[in-house]
Amino acid sequence: MGVWECHGQSGDTNTVSSGPAITYQTRTRASTKAANGDRAWSGSLTMTSRSIDEALARIRVQVELTQIRQEVQIAEGQVSQVSLPGVNQGRKLAPHVALRTALFAAMADRRKKGGAREFVRDQQIAGLSNMRVRFTGQLLDQQDLDVLLAVLDTARGQPLGGVVVAPARRLLLAQRKGDDGRSYAELEASLKRLAGAVLDIDQGGARFIGSLLSSAKRPCAGDAWSLRIDPDLVKLFAPGGFASLHSEVRADLHGKPLAKWLHGYYSSQPEAHALRIETVKWLSGSQTKDLRSFKQTLVRSLRSVTKARRDHGQDFFWEIDAAGLLKVRQ
Repeated sequence: MGVWECHGQSGDTNTVSSGPAITYQTRTRASTKAANGDRAWSGSLTMTSRSIDEALARIRVQVELTQIRQEVQIAEGQVSQVSLPGVNQGRKLAPHVALRTALFAAMADRRKKGGAREFVRDQQIAGLSNMRVRFTGQLLDQQDLDVLLAVLDTARGQPLGGVVVAPARRLLLAQRKGDDGRSYAELEASLKRLAGAVLDIDQGGARFIGSLLSSAKRPCAGDAWSLRIDPDLVKLFAPGGFASLHSEVRADLHGKPLAKWLHGYYSSQPEAHALRIETVKWLSGSQTKDLRSFKQTLVRSLRSVTKARRDHGQDFFWEIDAAGLLKVRQ
């Protein structure tokens, strides 16, 4: 259910099936030419026009089937009727645990470092005192959070636990990523990490055990992902348990993982306490070993956040005092 299958045949007929017993056949240009001689080109144009209409009809049928499945699942109690909270246009929701901990670490691009992601088992993740996270899977970073934010944005208004159809191109555009092979491969790898990770989260008394994505499937033809989100995830979106991020500000910080983490942290903490530089390093999950080097990256990242927020009409003031405390006003 919710998975498309594709079947190719040799000869002069191509067959594509989508969903239950929906079959479409067209003749190839070569066979049309053999049968109709000089009329082959006009015949090909006629078939192309007809194929567009039939393709649109198949899409409408598939959407209707998906809606019917979800209605049946809800009626049978298989899908919870809870959904994510609403949010203003240009904003994306994220639970505090994703913003105030090292769950989505400020790690440098692995491709540049030439290393693989570490796999951990039941590891305690750095976080504030009211946030407890134990994690099993490949470590996540800010790029994975970008993907999760795009998925959650697509799922708004739909019952959690049902199928969320998310075209890959839409998910990439939401992250300002290109429509190229590497971007598609990175998206697939990130969805696999999100679906494969197991978390035990205690966010201020709200408990969640499971994966951020229950499943992620893609048909062999087309770029749409069929995703499921655990209904229990809504526990992390209780009043006071989540923040809304300015989408354009975050997009302007592309390629700056620590700046993205800082933007998320302070978006969830309007009146944040002063933090020692060592604490910022620990909370952000930075893998920079030298504290002096981290401070230099921190200063550059704070400047980037300041510019990005002011470009969108938001104040952001910061200082690092003589005692090494980071103080922010916004």
